[in-house]
Amino acid sequence: MMMECRDLTNDVLTGTPSTAARDHLARCADCRARRSELRALENDLVALGRALPSRSNPALVRRILTRLPKGGAAPASGWRWAAGFAAAAAVLLAVLYATRETSPIAPPPAPREMVAVPAPPPIENVLDPVPPPPAPKPPVPAPAPVEPTPAPAPPPPAPPLPAPAPVPVEPGKPPPAPPVEPPRPAPPTPGTKPARVVLTLANVEGPLELQQDGAWKKVVKAAEWDEAVALRSSDRLARFTLPDGTRATLRPRTELRILSAQPPSLSLERGEAFFEVIPGANKAFAVVTPDARVQVTGTQFSVKRDRHTEIYVSSGEVRVSNDKGEVAVPAGNATSAKKGVVPAKPRAFDTDRANAWRRELDAPETIVYRYDFEDGRLPLPWSTGRLVNYGPPRGLNKFCLQGAPGLDLDYLRMDKRATTYRAGMKVRFRYWARGIEAIWLQFSCQRTQDNFRLEVKNIVQGKWETVEMPLADFYRLVTPNDRPVEGDRFTWFNFAVAGPGGDLYFDDIELVEPQK
Repeated sequence: MMMECRDLTNDVLTGTPSTAARDHLARCADCRARRSELRALENDLVALGRALPSRSNPALVRRILTRLPKGGAAPASGWRWAAGFAAAAAVLLAVLYATRETSPIAPPPAPREMVAVPAPPPIENVLDPVPPPPAPKPPVPAPAPVEPTPAPAPPPPAPPLPAPAPVPVEPGKPPPAPPVEPPRPAPPTPGTKPARVVLTLANVEGPLELQQDGAWKKVVKAAEWDEAVALRSSDRLARFTLPDGTRATLRPRTELRILSAQPPSLSLERGEAFFEVIPGANKAFAVVTPDARVQVTGTQFSVKRDRHTEIYVSSGEVRVSNDKGEVAVPAGNATSAKKGVVPAKPRAFDTDRANAWRRELDAPETIVYRYDFEDGRLPLPWSTGRLVNYGPPRGLNKFCLQGAPGLDLDYLRMDKRATTYRAGMKVRFRYWARGIEAIWLQFSCQRTQDNFRLEVKNIVQGKWETVEMPLADFYRLVTPNDRPVEGDRFTWFNFAVAGPGGDLYFDDIELVEPQK
Protein backbone atom coordinates (compact mmCIF):
# COMPACT_ATOMS: atom_id res chain seq x y z
CA MET A 1 0.00 0.00 0.00
CA MET A 2 1.36 3.45 -0.93
CA MET A 3 1.66 6.12 1.75
CA GLU A 4 0.91 9.82 1.34
CA CYS A 5 2.64 12.82 2.95
CA ARG A 6 -0.05 13.21 5.60
CA ASP A 7 0.46 9.56 6.70
CA LEU A 8 4.10 10.26 7.68
CA THR A 9 3.86 11.34 11.30
CA ASN A 10 6.78 12.66 13.33
CA ASP A 11 7.18 9.22 14.94
CA VAL A 12 7.42 7.57 11.54
CA LEU A 13 9.94 10.11 10.28
CA THR A 14 12.15 10.00 13.39
CA GLY A 15 11.89 6.24 13.97
CA THR A 16 12.74 3.21 11.83
CA PRO A 17 10.66 3.63 8.65
CA SER A 18 8.58 0.83 7.22
CA THR A 19 8.92 -0.42 3.64
CA ALA A 20 6.00 1.76 2.52
CA ALA A 21 7.53 4.76 4.32
CA ARG A 22 10.89 4.18 2.66
CA ASP A 23 9.21 3.94 -0.75
CA HIS A 24 7.41 7.22 -0.12
CA LEU A 25 10.59 8.92 1.10
CA ALA A 26 12.36 7.75 -2.02
CA ARG A 27 9.73 9.52 -4.11
CA CYS A 28 9.06 12.67 -2.01
CA ALA A 29 11.87 15.17 -1.55
CA ASP A 30 9.77 17.31 0.86
CA CYS A 31 9.26 14.46 3.30
CA ARG A 32 12.95 13.58 3.13
CA ALA A 33 13.86 17.16 3.94
CA ARG A 34 11.36 17.18 6.81
CA ARG A 35 12.89 13.98 8.27
CA SER A 36 16.39 15.49 8.02
CA GLU A 37 15.27 18.65 9.84
CA LEU A 38 13.56 16.62 12.59
CA ARG A 39 16.66 14.53 13.14
CA ALA A 40 18.91 17.61 13.15
CA LEU A 41 16.62 19.25 15.71
CA GLU A 42 16.67 16.06 17.78
CA ASN A 43 20.47 15.98 17.75
CA ASP A 44 20.66 19.66 18.75
CA LEU A 45 18.31 19.14 21.67
CA VAL A 46 20.22 16.08 22.83
CA ALA A 47 23.49 18.02 22.68
CA LEU A 48 21.93 20.90 24.56
CA GLY A 49 20.57 18.58 27.22
CA ARG A 50 23.98 17.07 27.74
CA ALA A 51 25.59 20.48 27.94
CA LEU A 52 23.29 21.66 30.77
CA PRO A 53 24.51 20.98 34.32
CA SER A 54 22.62 17.88 35.41
CA ARG A 55 23.33 18.48 39.08
CA SER A 56 21.25 21.67 39.08
CA ASN A 57 17.99 19.97 38.05
CA PRO A 58 18.27 16.32 36.89
CA ALA A 59 14.53 16.01 36.28
CA LEU A 60 14.59 19.03 33.96
CA VAL A 61 17.45 17.55 31.92
CA ARG A 62 15.62 14.29 31.53
CA ARG A 63 12.48 16.08 30.39
CA ILE A 64 14.41 18.01 27.75
CA LEU A 65 16.07 14.81 26.44
CA THR A 66 12.75 13.02 26.22
CA ARG A 67 10.77 16.05 24.75
CA LEU A 68 11.01 15.18 21.11
CA PRO A 69 8.21 16.22 18.72
CA LYS A 70 5.73 13.37 18.53
CA GLY A 71 2.64 15.25 17.35
CA GLY A 72 0.55 14.59 14.29
CA ALA A 73 1.66 15.07 10.75
CA ALA A 74 2.25 18.52 9.45
CA PRO A 75 1.65 18.43 5.72
CA ALA A 76 2.44 22.03 5.19
CA SER A 77 6.05 23.09 4.99
CA GLY A 78 5.30 25.88 7.51
CA TRP A 79 5.19 23.23 10.25
CA ARG A 80 8.92 22.90 10.09
CA TRP A 81 9.37 26.50 11.20
CA ALA A 82 6.64 26.22 13.82
CA ALA A 83 8.27 23.11 15.27
CA GLY A 84 11.69 24.74 15.26
CA PHE A 85 10.50 27.91 16.96
CA ALA A 86 8.47 25.94 19.49
CA ALA A 87 11.46 23.83 20.39
CA ALA A 88 13.73 26.87 20.61
CA ALA A 89 11.20 28.64 22.83
CA ALA A 90 10.98 25.61 25.10
CA VAL A 91 14.75 25.48 25.38
CA LEU A 92 14.94 29.23 26.08
CA LEU A 93 12.38 28.99 28.88
CA ALA A 94 14.15 25.98 30.32
CA VAL A 95 17.52 27.71 30.32
CA LEU A 96 16.12 30.87 31.90
CA TYR A 97 14.32 28.86 34.53
CA ALA A 98 17.41 26.80 35.31
CA THR A 99 19.57 29.91 35.45
CA ARG A 100 17.26 31.69 37.91
CA GLU A 101 17.00 28.70 40.25
CA THR A 102 20.74 28.09 40.40
CA SER A 103 22.82 29.66 43.11
CA PRO A 104 25.09 32.63 42.29
CA ILE A 105 27.85 30.07 41.75
CA ALA A 106 25.89 28.57 38.81
CA PRO A 107 26.65 31.38 36.31
CA PRO A 108 30.43 30.70 36.22
CA PRO A 109 30.17 26.98 35.31
CA ALA A 110 27.55 27.71 32.67
CA PRO A 111 29.93 29.75 30.51
CA ARG A 112 32.69 27.09 30.92
CA GLU A 113 30.47 24.24 29.71
CA MET A 114 29.00 26.35 26.92
CA VAL A 115 32.45 27.23 25.61
CA ALA A 116 33.26 23.52 25.30
CA VAL A 117 30.23 22.81 23.10
CA PRO A 118 30.28 24.11 19.52
CA ALA A 119 27.37 26.51 19.76
CA PRO A 120 24.93 26.19 16.85
CA PRO A 121 23.00 29.29 15.82
CA PRO A 122 19.93 28.51 17.90
CA ILE A 123 22.11 27.97 20.99
CA GLU A 124 23.66 31.41 20.57
CA ASN A 125 20.21 32.94 20.54
CA VAL A 126 19.32 31.03 23.67
CA LEU A 127 22.53 31.91 25.47
CA ASP A 128 22.35 35.60 24.56
CA PRO A 129 19.85 36.37 27.29
CA VAL A 130 22.28 34.84 29.84
CA PRO A 131 24.25 38.12 30.06
CA PRO A 132 21.91 39.67 32.62
CA PRO A 133 24.99 40.21 34.83
CA PRO A 134 25.92 43.22 32.65
CA ALA A 135 22.54 44.67 33.62
CA PRO A 136 23.88 45.83 36.97
CA LYS A 137 26.47 47.84 35.06
CA PRO A 138 23.88 50.55 34.24
CA PRO A 139 24.30 51.86 37.77
CA VAL A 140 27.86 52.71 36.70
CA PRO A 141 26.51 55.09 34.03
CA ALA A 142 24.41 56.61 36.79
CA PRO A 143 27.42 58.38 38.19
CA ALA A 144 28.53 58.94 34.61
CA PRO A 145 25.61 61.43 34.05
CA VAL A 146 28.28 63.97 34.66
CA GLU A 147 26.93 65.36 37.87
CA PRO A 148 30.07 67.46 37.82
CA THR A 149 28.80 69.05 34.61
CA PRO A 150 26.54 71.14 36.84
CA ALA A 151 29.89 72.70 37.62
CA PRO A 152 29.28 74.72 34.44
CA ALA A 153 26.30 76.05 36.38
CA PRO A 154 28.68 78.56 37.89
CA PRO A 155 29.21 79.95 34.38
CA PRO A 156 25.53 80.99 34.32
CA PRO A 157 26.34 83.34 37.15
CA ALA A 158 28.72 84.81 34.58
CA PRO A 159 25.70 86.69 33.07
CA PRO A 160 25.62 88.79 36.21
CA LEU A 161 29.12 89.87 35.14
CA PRO A 162 27.60 91.95 32.30
CA ALA A 163 25.78 93.82 35.03
CA PRO A 164 29.07 95.26 36.28
CA ALA A 165 29.69 96.44 32.74
CA PRO A 166 29.86 100.18 33.32
CA VAL A 167 27.22 101.05 30.72
CA PRO A 168 24.17 102.12 32.73
CA VAL A 169 22.78 103.79 29.63
CA GLU A 170 22.52 100.41 27.80
CA PRO A 171 20.58 98.66 30.54
CA GLY A 172 18.43 101.74 30.74
CA LYS A 173 17.40 101.25 27.11
CA PRO A 174 16.45 97.53 27.10
CA PRO A 175 14.74 97.49 30.49
CA PRO A 176 12.40 100.46 30.01
CA ALA A 177 10.80 99.76 33.36
CA PRO A 178 13.33 101.55 35.56
CA PRO A 179 13.96 104.53 33.30
CA VAL A 180 10.31 104.81 32.28
CA GLU A 181 9.35 105.34 35.90
CA PRO A 182 10.99 108.76 36.01
CA PRO A 183 9.42 109.85 32.70
CA ARG A 184 6.01 108.97 34.09
CA PRO A 185 6.26 111.44 36.90
CA ALA A 186 7.68 113.94 34.40
CA PRO A 187 4.45 114.02 32.37
CA PRO A 188 2.35 115.04 35.35
CA THR A 189 3.91 118.48 35.37
CA PRO A 190 3.64 119.04 31.63
CA GLY A 191 0.99 116.32 31.46
CA THR A 192 -1.78 118.85 30.95
CA LYS A 193 -0.11 119.97 27.72
CA PRO A 194 0.38 116.55 26.03
CA ALA A 195 -2.95 115.28 27.35
CA ARG A 196 -4.67 118.34 25.93
CA VAL A 197 -6.96 117.41 23.03
CA VAL A 198 -7.77 120.27 20.68
CA LEU A 199 -9.82 120.55 17.50
CA THR A 200 -9.69 123.57 15.24
CA LEU A 201 -13.05 125.03 14.29
CA ALA A 202 -13.23 126.65 10.85
CA ASN A 203 -15.90 128.24 8.62
CA VAL A 204 -18.01 129.13 11.63
CA GLU A 205 -21.51 130.37 10.82
CA GLY A 206 -24.16 131.50 13.28
CA PRO A 207 -23.91 132.10 17.03
CA LEU A 208 -21.40 129.46 18.18
CA GLU A 209 -20.02 129.77 21.74
CA LEU A 210 -17.20 128.20 23.77
CA GLN A 211 -17.25 127.96 27.55
CA GLN A 212 -14.22 129.70 29.07
CA ASP A 213 -13.70 130.40 32.78
CA GLY A 214 -17.34 129.66 33.51
CA ALA A 215 -18.59 132.11 30.87
CA TRP A 216 -19.77 131.58 27.28
CA LYS A 217 -17.80 133.47 24.63
CA LYS A 218 -18.82 133.79 21.01
CA VAL A 219 -16.64 132.21 18.31
CA VAL A 220 -15.90 134.35 15.25
CA LYS A 221 -14.89 132.56 12.03
CA ALA A 222 -12.38 130.19 13.68
CA ALA A 223 -11.20 129.01 17.10
CA GLU A 224 -9.47 126.20 18.98
CA TRP A 225 -11.82 123.88 20.80
CA ASP A 226 -10.27 122.27 23.88
CA GLU A 227 -11.62 119.06 25.41
CA ALA A 228 -11.88 120.83 28.75
CA VAL A 229 -14.60 123.19 27.50
CA ALA A 230 -18.05 122.74 26.00
CA LEU A 231 -19.26 124.07 22.65
CA ARG A 232 -22.84 125.19 22.06
CA SER A 233 -25.15 127.08 19.74
CA SER A 234 -27.16 129.85 21.35
CA ASP A 235 -30.69 130.77 20.25
CA ARG A 236 -30.15 130.15 16.51
CA LEU A 237 -28.60 127.61 14.18
CA ALA A 238 -24.80 127.39 14.03
CA ARG A 239 -22.38 125.57 11.75
CA PHE A 240 -18.65 124.77 11.75
CA THR A 241 -16.10 122.55 10.00
CA LEU A 242 -13.62 120.20 11.69
CA PRO A 243 -10.02 119.60 10.49
CA ASP A 244 -10.97 116.32 8.75
CA GLY A 245 -13.58 118.14 6.64
CA THR A 246 -16.60 117.04 8.68
CA ARG A 247 -19.26 119.75 8.78
CA ALA A 248 -21.62 119.99 11.75
CA THR A 249 -24.86 121.98 11.91
CA LEU A 250 -26.33 122.58 15.38
CA ARG A 251 -29.92 123.39 16.24
CA PRO A 252 -30.46 126.11 18.85
CA ARG A 253 -29.25 125.28 22.39
CA THR A 254 -27.27 122.23 21.30
CA GLU A 255 -24.16 121.37 23.33
CA LEU A 256 -21.14 119.24 22.36
CA ARG A 257 -17.89 118.11 23.98
CA ILE A 258 -14.72 116.48 22.61
CA LEU A 259 -13.96 112.87 23.48
CA SER A 260 -11.00 112.36 21.14
CA ALA A 261 -9.35 114.03 18.17
CA GLN A 262 -7.92 111.01 16.30
CA PRO A 263 -10.30 109.73 15.13
CA PRO A 264 -12.77 112.53 15.89
CA SER A 265 -15.32 111.58 18.53
CA LEU A 266 -17.84 114.02 19.99
CA SER A 267 -20.25 113.78 22.89
CA LEU A 268 -23.73 115.23 22.32
CA GLU A 269 -24.85 116.51 25.72
CA ARG A 270 -28.21 117.84 24.54
CA GLY A 271 -30.00 119.18 21.47
CA GLU A 272 -29.69 118.03 17.86
CA ALA A 273 -26.81 118.12 15.38
CA PHE A 274 -26.50 117.20 11.71
CA PHE A 275 -23.12 115.82 10.57
CA GLU A 276 -21.74 115.57 7.04
CA VAL A 277 -18.74 113.21 7.13
CA ILE A 278 -16.55 113.00 4.02
CA PRO A 279 -16.06 109.36 2.91
CA GLY A 280 -12.50 108.08 2.95
CA ALA A 281 -10.42 104.96 3.49
CA ASN A 282 -9.55 104.22 7.12
CA LYS A 283 -11.60 107.20 8.20
CA ALA A 284 -13.91 107.08 11.22
CA PHE A 285 -16.13 109.50 13.08
CA ALA A 286 -18.28 108.94 16.16
CA VAL A 287 -20.96 110.73 18.15
CA VAL A 288 -21.68 109.53 21.69
CA THR A 289 -24.68 110.15 23.95
CA PRO A 290 -25.55 108.63 27.34
CA ASP A 291 -27.78 106.18 25.43
CA ALA A 292 -25.62 105.00 22.51
CA ARG A 293 -22.56 105.37 20.30
CA VAL A 294 -23.01 106.28 16.62
CA GLN A 295 -20.08 105.13 14.44
CA VAL A 296 -19.68 106.15 10.77
CA THR A 297 -17.05 106.13 8.03
CA GLY A 298 -18.58 108.61 5.60
CA THR A 299 -22.21 109.66 5.60
CA GLN A 300 -24.79 112.31 6.44
CA PHE A 301 -26.84 111.84 9.58
CA SER A 302 -28.34 113.69 12.50
CA VAL A 303 -28.42 112.83 16.20
CA LYS A 304 -31.04 114.19 18.58
CA ARG A 305 -30.71 113.91 22.36
CA ASP A 306 -33.65 114.48 24.70
CA ARG A 307 -35.04 111.86 27.07
CA HIS A 308 -33.57 109.30 24.69
CA THR A 309 -31.50 109.42 21.49
CA GLU A 310 -32.83 109.56 17.92
CA ILE A 311 -30.63 108.94 14.87
CA TYR A 312 -31.65 109.86 11.29
CA VAL A 313 -29.51 108.70 8.35
CA SER A 314 -29.74 110.73 5.14
CA SER A 315 -26.85 109.14 3.26
CA GLY A 316 -24.53 106.18 3.70
CA GLU A 317 -24.88 103.94 6.75
CA VAL A 318 -24.23 104.24 10.48
CA ARG A 319 -23.87 101.69 13.30
CA VAL A 320 -25.64 102.44 16.56
CA SER A 321 -24.55 100.47 19.62
CA ASN A 322 -24.68 100.38 23.41
CA ASP A 323 -23.99 97.78 26.10
CA LYS A 324 -27.13 95.87 25.08
CA GLY A 325 -26.55 95.46 21.35
CA GLU A 326 -25.87 97.02 17.96
CA VAL A 327 -27.91 97.84 14.85
CA ALA A 328 -26.94 99.02 11.33
CA VAL A 329 -29.03 101.88 9.96
CA PRO A 330 -28.97 102.47 6.16
CA ALA A 331 -29.84 105.69 4.34
CA GLY A 332 -33.46 106.79 4.57
CA ASN A 333 -33.92 105.10 7.93
CA ALA A 334 -33.96 106.12 11.57
CA THR A 335 -33.59 104.42 14.93
CA SER A 336 -33.86 105.28 18.60
CA ALA A 337 -31.74 104.24 21.57
CA LYS A 338 -32.21 104.33 25.31
CA LYS A 339 -29.79 103.44 28.07
CA GLY A 340 -30.10 99.80 29.11
CA VAL A 341 -32.19 98.85 26.06
CA VAL A 342 -31.13 97.39 22.70
CA PRO A 343 -31.29 100.06 19.91
CA ALA A 344 -34.55 99.86 17.97
CA LYS A 345 -34.76 98.29 14.52
CA PRO A 346 -34.39 100.79 11.64
CA ARG A 347 -37.57 102.45 10.42
CA ALA A 348 -38.19 104.50 7.27
CA PHE A 349 -38.52 108.29 7.50
CA ASP A 350 -38.82 111.31 5.19
CA THR A 351 -35.28 112.69 4.95
CA ASP A 352 -36.29 116.02 3.42
CA ARG A 353 -38.83 116.74 6.12
CA ALA A 354 -36.53 115.58 8.94
CA ASN A 355 -33.62 117.75 7.76
CA ALA A 356 -35.55 120.80 6.61
CA TRP A 357 -34.53 122.72 9.76
CA ARG A 358 -30.83 122.85 8.79
CA ARG A 359 -31.50 124.68 5.52
CA GLU A 360 -32.23 127.88 7.41
CA LEU A 361 -28.51 128.63 7.25
CA ASP A 362 -28.48 128.25 3.47
CA ALA A 363 -29.74 130.87 1.10
CA PRO A 364 -33.38 130.19 0.17
CA GLU A 365 -33.60 128.08 -2.98
CA THR A 366 -36.00 127.87 -5.87
CA ILE A 367 -36.53 124.44 -7.39
CA VAL A 368 -36.34 124.67 -11.19
CA TYR A 369 -37.37 121.03 -11.59
CA ARG A 370 -37.45 117.94 -9.39
CA TYR A 371 -38.12 114.25 -10.10
CA ASP A 372 -38.74 111.75 -7.30
CA PHE A 373 -40.54 109.24 -9.59
CA GLU A 374 -43.02 108.32 -6.84
CA ASP A 375 -46.01 108.41 -9.21
CA GLY A 376 -44.66 105.24 -10.81
CA ARG A 377 -44.39 106.75 -14.31
CA LEU A 378 -41.34 107.87 -16.27
CA PRO A 379 -41.64 111.65 -16.80
CA LEU A 380 -41.94 112.74 -20.44
CA PRO A 381 -38.61 114.65 -20.70
CA TRP A 382 -36.65 111.49 -19.83
CA SER A 383 -35.97 109.86 -23.19
CA THR A 384 -34.02 106.95 -21.68
CA GLY A 385 -34.07 105.18 -18.35
CA ARG A 386 -36.23 102.56 -16.72
CA LEU A 387 -38.43 103.19 -13.70
CA VAL A 388 -38.33 100.35 -11.15
CA ASN A 389 -39.77 99.69 -7.70
CA TYR A 390 -37.32 96.95 -6.68
CA GLY A 391 -34.23 99.09 -6.21
CA PRO A 392 -32.24 99.29 -2.96
CA PRO A 393 -34.40 100.39 0.02
CA ARG A 394 -34.24 104.11 0.79
CA GLY A 395 -36.79 105.02 3.43
CA LEU A 396 -40.32 105.84 2.31
CA ASN A 397 -39.43 106.10 -1.39
CA LYS A 398 -40.63 103.19 -3.55
CA PHE A 399 -39.63 104.03 -7.13
CA CYS A 400 -36.28 104.98 -8.61
CA LEU A 401 -34.61 105.28 -12.01
CA GLN A 402 -32.34 102.48 -13.20
CA GLY A 403 -29.27 104.33 -14.42
CA ALA A 404 -26.98 101.93 -16.30
CA PRO A 405 -25.69 102.37 -18.96
CA GLY A 406 -26.87 106.01 -18.87
CA LEU A 407 -29.78 108.48 -18.72
CA ASP A 408 -30.90 111.29 -21.02
CA LEU A 409 -33.16 114.24 -20.17
CA ASP A 410 -34.42 116.00 -23.31
CA TYR A 411 -34.36 119.73 -22.50
CA LEU A 412 -36.20 120.56 -25.73
CA ARG A 413 -39.33 119.13 -24.07
CA MET A 414 -38.99 121.46 -21.11
CA ASP A 415 -39.77 125.08 -20.35
CA LYS A 416 -37.24 127.68 -21.50
CA ARG A 417 -36.70 128.79 -17.91
CA ALA A 418 -35.47 125.32 -16.99
CA THR A 419 -32.98 125.19 -19.84
CA THR A 420 -31.30 128.60 -19.39
CA TYR A 421 -28.20 128.85 -17.23
CA ARG A 422 -28.17 131.33 -14.35
CA ALA A 423 -25.45 131.90 -11.77
CA GLY A 424 -25.71 129.79 -8.63
CA MET A 425 -27.59 126.91 -10.25
CA LYS A 426 -26.90 123.48 -8.76
CA VAL A 427 -27.89 119.97 -9.75
CA ARG A 428 -28.61 117.64 -6.81
CA PHE A 429 -29.42 113.91 -6.85
CA ARG A 430 -29.06 110.63 -4.99
CA TYR A 431 -27.48 107.48 -6.40
CA TRP A 432 -26.79 103.85 -5.42
CA ALA A 433 -23.94 102.08 -7.23
CA ARG A 434 -22.28 98.68 -7.31
CA GLY A 435 -19.47 97.82 -9.73
CA ILE A 436 -19.58 101.33 -11.24
CA GLU A 437 -16.24 102.98 -12.00
CA ALA A 438 -17.29 106.48 -13.06
CA ILE A 439 -20.32 108.77 -13.43
CA TRP A 440 -20.26 111.93 -15.56
CA LEU A 441 -22.93 114.61 -15.80
CA GLN A 442 -23.10 116.47 -19.12
CA PHE A 443 -25.04 119.51 -20.34
CA SER A 444 -25.17 120.06 -24.10
CA CYS A 445 -24.83 123.80 -24.87
CA GLN A 446 -26.06 125.58 -28.02
CA ARG A 447 -23.42 128.31 -27.82
CA THR A 448 -20.40 125.99 -27.73
CA GLN A 449 -21.93 123.15 -29.74
CA ASP A 450 -20.28 120.96 -27.15
CA ASN A 451 -20.84 119.43 -23.71
CA PHE A 452 -20.05 120.90 -20.33
CA ARG A 453 -19.20 117.97 -18.09
CA LEU A 454 -18.26 117.14 -14.51
CA GLU A 455 -17.33 113.81 -12.93
CA VAL A 456 -18.68 112.51 -9.63
CA LYS A 457 -15.71 112.12 -7.30
CA ASN A 458 -15.16 109.11 -5.01
CA ILE A 459 -18.08 106.91 -6.05
CA VAL A 460 -19.55 105.20 -2.99
CA GLN A 461 -20.46 101.54 -3.53
CA GLY A 462 -23.41 99.69 -2.07
CA LYS A 463 -25.34 102.51 -0.35
CA TRP A 464 -27.37 105.60 -1.23
CA GLU A 465 -25.31 108.76 -1.55
CA THR A 466 -26.38 112.39 -2.06
CA VAL A 467 -24.43 114.58 -4.49
CA GLU A 468 -24.65 118.33 -5.12
CA MET A 469 -22.77 119.83 -8.10
CA PRO A 470 -22.73 123.57 -9.00
CA LEU A 471 -23.16 124.16 -12.73
CA ALA A 472 -20.39 126.75 -12.51
CA ASP A 473 -17.92 123.86 -11.99
CA PHE A 474 -18.80 122.17 -15.29
CA TYR A 475 -16.24 122.57 -18.11
CA ARG A 476 -15.57 121.65 -21.73
CA LEU A 477 -13.29 118.68 -22.22
CA VAL A 478 -11.30 120.29 -25.07
CA THR A 479 -10.95 123.65 -23.31
CA PRO A 480 -11.23 123.12 -19.53
CA ASN A 481 -11.22 126.88 -18.84
CA ASP A 482 -14.41 127.31 -20.82
CA ARG A 483 -17.34 127.32 -18.35
CA PRO A 484 -21.08 128.08 -18.66
CA VAL A 485 -21.97 131.78 -18.83
CA GLU A 486 -25.16 133.61 -17.92
CA GLY A 487 -27.86 132.98 -20.53
CA ASP A 488 -26.39 129.80 -22.05
CA ARG A 489 -29.11 127.48 -23.41
CA PHE A 490 -28.93 123.74 -22.80
CA THR A 491 -30.52 121.22 -25.15
CA TRP A 492 -30.17 118.06 -23.11
CA PHE A 493 -28.87 116.72 -19.80
CA ASN A 494 -27.10 113.35 -19.60
CA PHE A 495 -25.74 110.88 -17.04
CA ALA A 496 -22.88 108.84 -18.56
CA VAL A 497 -21.78 105.69 -16.74
CA ALA A 498 -18.64 103.54 -16.92
CA GLY A 499 -18.34 100.12 -15.32
CA PRO A 500 -18.54 96.51 -16.52
CA GLY A 501 -22.01 95.16 -15.79
CA GLY A 502 -22.55 97.28 -12.70
CA ASP A 503 -25.82 98.34 -11.04
CA LEU A 504 -26.81 102.00 -10.75
CA TYR A 505 -29.98 103.70 -9.51
CA PHE A 506 -30.92 107.41 -9.31
CA ASP A 507 -33.55 109.21 -7.26
CA ASP A 508 -34.57 112.75 -6.24
CA ILE A 509 -32.94 114.46 -9.24
CA GLU A 510 -33.40 118.24 -9.04
CA LEU A 511 -32.08 121.52 -10.41
CA VAL A 512 -32.17 124.47 -7.97
CA GLU A 513 -31.12 128.11 -7.98
CA PRO A 514 -30.76 130.64 -5.14
CA GLN A 515 -33.51 133.15 -4.66
CA LYS A 516 -32.63 136.72 -5.60
